Amino acid sequence: MFERGVSADDLISLITKGEMIEEYHDDYRCPAVLMLGQVRGIPHHNVVAICKDQLIIVTVYRPNEDDWINNGCRK
Repeated sequence: MFERGVSADDLISLITKGEMIEEYHDDYRCPAVLMLGQVRGIPHHNVVAICKDQLIIVTVYRPNEDDWINNGCRK
């Protein structure tokens, strides 16, 4: 995430203010969600695995405009 210019504060904002756009029940150690949020006005996706006693940040990235409609729905 740091390579992509996303700070810890940005990540917290993505998680707390972001919108869940997909669910992954079997893809990770724990059920996970794909979220859409903004970092300084730029759309970002983050995948968070929701475990019993912790959240695991799987990834944070800028969505590819060729693969997403309005950065939220798959084409």
